[in-house]
Amino acid sequence: MGLSALDQAVQWAVCLQSGTAGEAERQACVAWRHASPLHEQAWTQVQGVEQAFGAIPTGSARMARQTLDAAQASGKIASRRRALSLLGVGALSAASAALVARQAPWREEASYASRPGERRKVLLADGTHLQLNAGTAVDVVFTPLQRLLVLREGEIFINTGADADALGGKRPFWVQAQQVRMQAIGTAFAVRHTLHARGAPPASTQLHVREGTVAIHLDGKAPLRVQAGETYRLDGQGTAPITRVLQPDADPTAWMDGVLVAKQMRLDALAAALSRYHGAPVHCAADVAGLRVSGVFQLDGPQAVPRALDALANTLPVRIGANVQGTLTILRR
Repeated sequence: MGLSALDQAVQWAVCLQSGTAGEAERQACVAWRHASPLHEQAWTQVQGVEQAFGAIPTGSARMARQTLDAAQASGKIASRRRALSLLGVGALSAASAALVARQAPWREEASYASRPGERRKVLLADGTHLQLNAGTAVDVVFTPLQRLLVLREGEIFINTGADADALGGKRPFWVQAQQVRMQAIGTAFAVRHTLHARGAPPASTQLHVREGTVAIHLDGKAPLRVQAGETYRLDGQGTAPITRVLQPDADPTAWMDGVLVAKQMRLDALAAALSRYHGAPVHCAADVAGLRVSGVFQLDGPQAVPRALDALANTLPVRIGANVQGTLTILRR
């Protein structure tokens, strides 16, 4: 297909959607389409892009068109024809993302995951540095309109990238954990999302900002801007009030250095944290769950968790039980 045919198709599409086109222009477009099979093929391609825009929610379609205009003005693309060609792919991606959001916020398999005892570092396409704590699963969903990480479970640290190659400028960066959405504003921050399990505290999401600002978004509530040095916690569904944590029970980022720094941490919460570094669950009996623990626990090495539990047994009125599957349980002594 010649480029001139596609350029003309774009011009006709812009003309007919300008709001000033009359019957004469519409008939002239029909005549142009019938003049050559290449014209009809070019017209079909351009209309496919327009239909993709129609599949996107109104706000996203508007953002996509603004992205196209900004990219063309900045010189990142040579022509509107090239913009529509690129944005056609983006529109379809955004439409797919909207469909996924209505059905389920993640795919069957996580984009990145870490095994028990494993920490990972990942460099994303936009320049973002992502670190995964042990036992973490996260989906990465980048479209021309936004950058989105969906944290299924576990703990991540994010240093957002410059997104220098984005078509229309830097895209917004979001993290989602169940119903909680967080927007990064040029920042480095940690998010922990825990699911409820036997002998563990209820599901919750915790945000700690090291640099910059992160805005927490919940349906029906005004965004809450969290500043550097602040920590906030929400329940797993985002329905309870957002609580500022003045003294976190564990250093939010010490895990990146291979240690868990507990500060008056509940014993059941400590057991849940240690589970991510053990090949089998670490449970805590209900009658000792509320005991408080302070200390520094090494996380690296195959014996890290047994050594930590032995230290607990030597300082607290507890003992450690084990079954043949390797599950460990903290019991009252």
